[in-house]
Amino acid sequence: MLGIARLCIALWTGAVLCVMFAVAPSVFAGIPEAQREAVPPGEILGPVFRAVDLFGVATSVLYLLALAPARVGGKRWRSLVVAGMGVAAAVDTFLLAPMIRSQGGSGAAHGISMALWTVVAVAGLAVVALDLRAGHAGHGAA
Repeated sequence: MLGIARLCIALWTGAVLCVMFAVAPSVFAGIPEAQREAVPPGEILGPVFRAVDLFGVATSVLYLLALAPARVGGKRWRSLVVAGMGVAAAVDTFLLAPMIRSQGGSGAAHGISMALWTVVAVAGLAVVALDLRAGHAGHGAA
């Protein structure tokens, strides 16, 4: 199960990075400034953000369950990081997204959401890198 959980963390991290650096900029670039009020990019991207966030919440639970039998040493901090990533995704989709919609796609909630996605991306890269390193070092379920 840990192998599947690691794969899901890698997929989630990849999805976050893809949305941040490819999908969102492309959508914004594709809608002329004059038409953004009629076709808000957030209305198009909202379902994408929600899907990635929900996948992240599910992935963090799966990862924590898979890692539970081995929560000692360096694995404990990894559990805390993945738990934090899951909480960030839940806060983003269940708390911040409704606030962003009510603020018309801008405001403090939008900035906090962007910051959370950045933190999740960096944390995810760290977890994936350490999981790969542990796998190559022959530690198996590290």
